[in-house]
Order: sequence, then C-alpha cells, then structure tokens
Amino acid sequence: MPKLRLILNQLARPGAIGPACLLLSVLAAESPKAEENTRGVKLTSPVKPLFNEPMLSEPGAPPQVLQQVLPPLKKSEREAELKSQVRFLLNALVLEGSTVLSRADTDPVFAPYLQRWITMEQLQEIRQTLSIMYLQRGYVNSGVVIPDQRVSNGVVRLIAVEGRLASVNLTGNDDIADAYLLQRILPATNQPLNAGELQKALRQLQKDRLIAQIHAQLKPGGGLGEADLDIQVREAASKRISLTLDNRRTPSVGAEQATLNFSDDNLTGYGDSLSLTLNGSAGVASGGVDYAFFVSRFDSRILLSYDISDSRVVEEPFDQLDIESVSSSYSLGFSQPFYLSDNATLTANLSLAHKQSETFLLGEPFSFSEGAVEGQTSTTTLQLGLDWMLRTRDQAIYASLSARRGLDVLGATDTEDGGGEGPNGVFFALLGQLQYATRMDVWKGGRFILRASGQKAFAPLFSMEKYSVGGRDSVRGYRENQLVRDNGLSLSAELRLPVLTGESGADRYKLRLIPFIDSGLSWDESSSAHASEKVDIYSVGLGLQGDPLPGLHVDLFWAQALQKDNVRTDGDDLQDKGLHFSVQYLHEF
Repeated sequence: MPKLRLILNQLARPGAIGPACLLLSVLAAESPKAEENTRGVKLTSPVKPLFNEPMLSEPGAPPQVLQQVLPPLKKSEREAELKSQVRFLLNALVLEGSTVLSRADTDPVFAPYLQRWITMEQLQEIRQTLSIMYLQRGYVNSGVVIPDQRVSNGVVRLIAVEGRLASVNLTGNDDIADAYLLQRILPATNQPLNAGELQKALRQLQKDRLIAQIHAQLKPGGGLGEADLDIQVREAASKRISLTLDNRRTPSVGAEQATLNFSDDNLTGYGDSLSLTLNGSAGVASGGVDYAFFVSRFDSRILLSYDISDSRVVEEPFDQLDIESVSSSYSLGFSQPFYLSDNATLTANLSLAHKQSETFLLGEPFSFSEGAVEGQTSTTTLQLGLDWMLRTRDQAIYASLSARRGLDVLGATDTEDGGGEGPNGVFFALLGQLQYATRMDVWKGGRFILRASGQKAFAPLFSMEKYSVGGRDSVRGYRENQLVRDNGLSLSAELRLPVLTGESGADRYKLRLIPFIDSGLSWDESSSAHASEKVDIYSVGLGLQGDPLPGLHVDLFWAQALQKDNVRTDGDDLQDKGLHFSVQYLHEF
C-alpha cells in the first residue's frame, strides 16, 4: 500500500474564524498491484482465486488536533466600555447559534465565572475555551465571538460562528468527471465544516483505483467562517490490456491456453468498469463481458456479466468420441460497502445468476452427469455474501462467506422423481474463503501467506455448481479440476522470499522463491454407493515468480503429489508432472 502522509499546516489570516488555512496533503506512490488471476478462466468450482499477494498497508493517520490560533477580534464599540468597568458582575452566559456544543459542554466552562465579578480578559478566556473546543473536535474554521452588546443585568451573549465550505475547485481530473469526485467529498463538508471528516473522505478517495495522488488545500474564503477547498488530482492508468499464456485448463480440453483481456475502469468518467475477455485452448473457445457502475455516493454498485464457452475433449483416447460441452451464464449483482475505514472494509453482495449447459456425444445430446436431462442442465441461483478486508502495515486479512440458494425459476432443471436424492436445481450451499498474509522479520521483504476455501452443500449438486479441488489455485501437483464434487476444502501455506534484494531494499525484478504445501479434501453429498467417500490430496513444492521486464510477469511452480490413491497422476501432461506455469504481459494506459 502507499504510505500516506497527512500534513496539517496552519497559516493565520486576520479576520478569519478558526485557523485561517488548513493544508491537507495526501502523498502516495502508486500501489504495487497484486498479481491478477487470468480473467475468463472458468473453473468448475464457484470459488474464484483470491489475490495472490495481499497488499500490506500503512495504517491511516488519525486527524491531527490543531493548536488554537484564533485571530484577534475587532475591537467593538462596547469593548472599551467593558474594559473601563474593570470588573462586572456576570450572572449568565448565553451561547447562540451552536449546533456542536451542548449545555453539557458549555455549563462546566461557564460555572466557575457565574455570580462573580469578572474582567474582560476572563470573558475572553471563556470565548477562547469554547473556540478551542470547536477546534479539538475538528471544526477548524469555526469559533465563538463576543458580539457588540450592552451588558444588562449581568447577561453576556456569545455567538458561535460555524464554518462552512464555500467552494470546491478541482484540477487534474481530465478523464474523471467532477461529479464522481464531488459526490465522494461533499457529504463530508456539511456545515459546520469538520476537518477530521474531510480528511477521512480524502483518504478514502486516495484509495480509489482511479486516483494515483491527491493534493488538497483548505484555505479561507471571502466571508466570515467560509473556506475554499482546492483539490489537485493525478489520475491513475484506467485502461489495461493483457495477454496471458498458462496451463490452467484441465488437460482433457487442452491445458495450455491463451487469454486476451481488455479492461477500462473509467469507461464514461463516472467510475464504471468494462472488461472483455477472449480465451482459447486446443479444445476450448470462450469469452466474457463484465460491466459495473456506481448507483449512489455510498459506493453502491450494480454488476452485470455474461460468459459463454464451447469445449471439446481433445485428450486421447476420448478425443475420438467427439465429446462437446456448450455452456453460458449471466448474472446481475449488487454490492454495498457497509463499513469503510482507513484499513478495513466490510461489503455485502447480492447476485442472481443463471447458468445452462448442454453436452453432446458424437454430435447428439448425451447426459454424462447425474441429473442432466438429454444432456441439458440449468440452474438459477440467488447468492448473498459478506466480504471483509483488513490491511495494516504488517498484516492483511481477507474473509468471505456466502450462501447460495438454487431457485425453481427461469427454467431451472427439476429432476425430483419422488426420491429426491439426485441433483436438483433447488439446493442450498455455503461457500467460504480466507486469506492471511504477514511480513517476515527473519527475511527482509519476505511474506507468509495462508489460504483456505471450502464449500458445504446440503443436497447433491449439478456439475456446474460443484466444488473443484486441484490445480494452480488449489492443490498444485495435481490436474486442474482433479476432484469435482459437492463438497470440498482447500488449504495452502507458502513463503514468498525475495532473492535479489539489494542493500537499499530495491527489488528490480521482484524475484520470489516460493516453497509451499497444499492440501485438499473432496466428497459428494449423494446417497449413492460412494456418497460418504472422502478423497484427500496434498503436495509440497517450490515456485519461482518475477517480473523480468516492465509489464511482464512470469511464474513457475513444481509440486510433488504425495497422495496418489483414487486420482490420476500418470498422464503425460505437464500438470501430471507437477508443473504449472504462467506468462503474462500487461500494458496500462
């Protein structure tokens, strides 16, 4: 994560209320992007690979408390009269116009002075104490004044002048619409203006993927208690095009594949994102489109996606049978962050997805899996989930839990035959993911990463809803989708150790040595003969990844499969030899 340095410098200007100028400077280098998994690689498992290297961030700095520097008040016509009295009996103090300070705040300040003979200097002490209370709560251009008045019956009026933001001036946002930025800033600038809330909004905006750097300056406006906010934005690259070569497909349809992806995180200027993906291997041709856009200033988002795939078995001897599968899916989703802080987020997700698949043998519809009707299966699922992310200087944690319910709508396959034991379009399943990363003190720049994910189904599932175990993002040393069953669990632990770090800490090629251990467990929820049989696989291995050229990322993993019972490990594919590779070129602009 970028290091955030928040500087509050105060400049005095006569005639202003509160600090005359507040300088907010949020300086950050562009965050090192976590290695992105190839888009469009559709695993049988509904689990999507988590980010490969979670970012460890600097904890956000709390708003600094400014010192009281209220400018001297203009001498009123009555001030000379009050001073000439030397002392006067104070019977009551009345604070007018305050929406911040309550009686519970002001009474303890007033009490020591009431029913006493006081001087003008003591009255100024009261005023200044109240102004400092505003300042300590972050209201930097608010304060209390003593208006021109005639003291009668020992009653003195005080007036709270509560600051407001008069204008916001944006520069540098050539591609980002003003409205996109303002709707994330203005809610934090309600009257009275609070510097702490403004800083919080700016820090959240700094984390936006469209922003590389923000420089914000709050300065006095033209009127009493008014302030103007100048914001200079340096935009981050929003468009990306990547080409990836890897062997993350199951060998039966051609393990080696190429994936071309184009994405734009700011398609229309309002933070909406578009992603287009084409993917192909010896037996697969697939594509997908994803679009997401914001619908409120609270970062509420609508997500739309569509994917289609045509695959054929190309592995001998089954390639002679002309086995083909055609599948498609589309979904509508909604996401809403419920909690946002400098280091943590909690987001709720709701989605409705429809999937359909059809399989063929020798050109004719044929059912290869239980529950399919003439080779066809269809599901409509409603999914509700929570995502939690925490990043600090030394640790990062990501956790996700979702509940998925199959609905009998939109033509979902219904196979109930009275027994109700086979797969059906109506089902319920839970899916969880966890990832933890921490710095290693014993190895400079080293990371320890722990990943876990799993699914628990409460009824037999169609193959498109089952959980996949095995492969690059699950248990290395085994084939992709080695085990595909109703229930599953994957666990991985690895070290990421820099090997070419210089004395200055520079790591030009980001070369990492990665020893790891993986394990997985898979079983079905069926009542058939093999219903309760659980198959476990596990492996140990070593990986190497790095960026030999700008934009080029390469990784290679070798793993030794330690459990070979009930699984195939004697093939001729690279995956059967425990090898997994990926080469990606990414261009950002």
